[in-house]
Amino acid sequence: MFVFHGLGGSASDMITAGFNQIADTANMIPVYMEGKLNSFGQTGWNNGTLLSPNVDDLAFVAQVLDSMQANFNIDTTRIFSTGFSMGSIMSHHIACHNEEFSAIAAIAGPLSTDDIANNPRTTPLRVMHMHGTADPTVPYDSNALPSLSLVPETIQYWKNYNSCSDSIGYAIENTVSDGISVDWFVFNGCNPGTELEFWRLNNAAHIWPYPPVNDIFATTIAWHFLMQYDHGYQYGQLALNEFDVNNNITFFPNPANDFITVKSDDLIQKTLLFASNGTLIQENNYSSSNSVTENISNLESGIYYMYVSTNNGGKTIKIVKE
Repeated sequence: MFVFHGLGGSASDMITAGFNQIADTANMIPVYMEGKLNSFGQTGWNNGTLLSPNVDDLAFVAQVLDSMQANFNIDTTRIFSTGFSMGSIMSHHIACHNEEFSAIAAIAGPLSTDDIANNPRTTPLRVMHMHGTADPTVPYDSNALPSLSLVPETIQYWKNYNSCSDSIGYAIENTVSDGISVDWFVFNGCNPGTELEFWRLNNAAHIWPYPPVNDIFATTIAWHFLMQYDHGYQYGQLALNEFDVNNNITFFPNPANDFITVKSDDLIQKTLLFASNGTLIQENNYSSSNSVTENISNLESGIYYMYVSTNNGGKTIKIVKE
């Protein structure tokens, strides 16, 4: 597993992330990479961004990988990359330009705009991205830095690349008073051999979360995703989903007392009804209908959320039960 530091960082910075402790028992070889200086005297990576050093880092990575394969017993189906900030951007960059890498876990750095416009990759890829919504260094969804996409654009790009349909969100149990809540989005219907997950750190800045300061540990989440292990955190299902909006879906009446009708130009596959705290109340599956009616007569008066999944994305709406 290649590990890339952020802008101005070093390989030794990333050693403190804890991958060595995982490697001791997981049969994993962490490869800590260190970048060259850019024109501002900062160590970094040539990953298609304006702060890149003038070196061929893709060739550097390929040479190091060749050396690893020549000297160690490497499983060539499990060559991974992870990184923080500019190292995260580099992991996305490698995913686009080196098809020997089968999966990445990127923390706090999205795709460059150049990689979104010019991605030559053709083979399946598994992608995990983690990002704070209040990141002042690498913005989440507004005021994009030159040459960088915003996080929703990055997620949408990999969603399209992997032909994923909709996603389901889960709220990770919040046990630490750090002002941060964590939502975990898992995308459905992706192409065989692909996978897409997004960890949204609500109100978090430019961080690599770790316990006991935070509820989650980015290091173990990255490794568990790459190896397709259960991450082990407690969670409840969410209704809100900002990545799979289908505006062809309509709900009526709202407010409602007994029944809500859902209509769509696309085929409705599933409805999920949640309490206002994110608890899943009921789930209904459908096969080939453009209109379904949901019975809410047994619910107490209050606010609920309904998520509707179709063959062309989904939509969540707040429901008022009278």
